[in-house]
Amino acid sequence: MKKYFYLLGSLFSISTGLLNAQQQQQTNRQLPPQPEAVTTQPRAMITPAVAPRVRDGAGLIFTADFIWWKTNISGMEYAASGVVDDGFIFVPFGKSTKRGHVSQPNFDFEPGFKVGAGLDFAYDGWDLYANYTWLNGNTERNSISAHRGKGATTLFPIVDDFGDISTFNITKEKSKWRQHFNVVDLELGRNFFISRRLTLRPHFGLKSAWITEKWKLKYVESDPTFIDHQKRKQTLWGLGTRAGLNTVWHFSRNWGLYGDIAATALWSDFHVRAKDRETDTALAISPTTLNTKEVITEVIPVFETGLGLTYMAWFDHDEYLLQVSAGWEEQVWLDFNHFVDFNRTGNLSVHGLTVKVGFAF
Repeated sequence: MKKYFYLLGSLFSISTGLLNAQQQQQTNRQLPPQPEAVTTQPRAMITPAVAPRVRDGAGLIFTADFIWWKTNISGMEYAASGVVDDGFIFVPFGKSTKRGHVSQPNFDFEPGFKVGAGLDFAYDGWDLYANYTWLNGNTERNSISAHRGKGATTLFPIVDDFGDISTFNITKEKSKWRQHFNVVDLELGRNFFISRRLTLRPHFGLKSAWITEKWKLKYVESDPTFIDHQKRKQTLWGLGTRAGLNTVWHFSRNWGLYGDIAATALWSDFHVRAKDRETDTALAISPTTLNTKEVITEVIPVFETGLGLTYMAWFDHDEYLLQVSAGWEEQVWLDFNHFVDFNRTGNLSVHGLTVKVGFAF
């Protein structure tokens, strides 16, 4: 009889234990997982870095770009045709003028280059990269003239020999503009996979710029004995914080579409010079009527975008990377133009083709 009691007691104990275990398991399922401590970092790499990966020391990155960019500065219209002239030389009194046009410097596409170098650290896939951009704006001349039935006037005021600031009807005006564009970008970033086909490279760092423009104007007034010359020069030195994001959608192992964006708050130091001279050929005098300079310090925003196609090839067990890309790049420097007129400003924009070759190991 006792054996039956022992057997019943054992079955009851086992049943109770299984029931308690099942209840505890259900309770654990209902409770959310306990978070790790704030200072605890996961040991596994959540977003793996893009090859080539560095195990010891640091890897090297080298890039070279050919750029074919066009520069444009808004607010530089210097003359217009299609106006009546006060001397009634080209447009008789009471007659309507023919349609003319507005002239500005002859901005055009010009070749330039970029060169870059960097280090890929064996620390979570981070890299340090520096890039230098060089571009010289065009030096071509352009002009505007008055013709029969179509007068012309300057839109850029000049200081005459009486000290008055005004515009004049002209017979002809010539313009010559030139730019030296030098920019250095320093980036600290990490290139990683966020999915099987998409890579991101957020970065932050510094931008430094040294940009110079020189502009010369010469025009003959409606009275041809007066010839006026104007010189303008603007030099910018700037330094600011920069941040951005580079993305690549890999639609195959070797090919991808890339899109880049970046923004900078650039502390800028503008040095502006202005000089006017009016020549009277009848009296054989040529006094300087304006000779001044100005220093303007402000923070200007700079925005950059790029879009294109890239090809990537890995060698020797993904230890070496060769990358070739081609695309369209655009930059906008707001509130850039200060040397045209003290009462007028404008933006600098550069855009064009960029072809890059890079090697990393």
